[in-house]
Amino acid sequence: MFFKNKKPEGFNREQSLKGIPVQNEGIKEVKEDKKLKIIYFRTSPMFQGIIERFNLPRSEKTIILDEIGAYIWHEIDGKQNTDKIIINFCKKYPMPRREAEVSIIEHLKNLMTRGAISIVFK
Repeated sequence: MFFKNKKPEGFNREQSLKGIPVQNEGIKEVKEDKKLKIIYFRTSPMFQGIIERFNLPRSEKTIILDEIGAYIWHEIDGKQNTDKIIINFCKKYPMPRREAEVSIIEHLKNLMTRGAISIVFK
């Protein structure tokens, strides 16, 4: 008997807008000129056990955000969903909703891929 591996279904637009971005623990913010540096530690899940067992130093990662990226970063408070962040962004910066939505969701995906944030669904 053969079993087909079902591909996990992705989130549709409405579901992704309901996700609540949360900043991960252990992140430091450093302001330089008009830019914001986010410094965090990230370890590969593959090597997590080895790093903990031998008490090895974790690698430090840095993300540099411009004014708009810093605004979005400060909107991530663990209470607002993605849709609310987009609404607030459109109030501050004159931009069509759809364009803001695409840009912000892509930015949040990038932060999530790098390990700076997580998305919570309630």
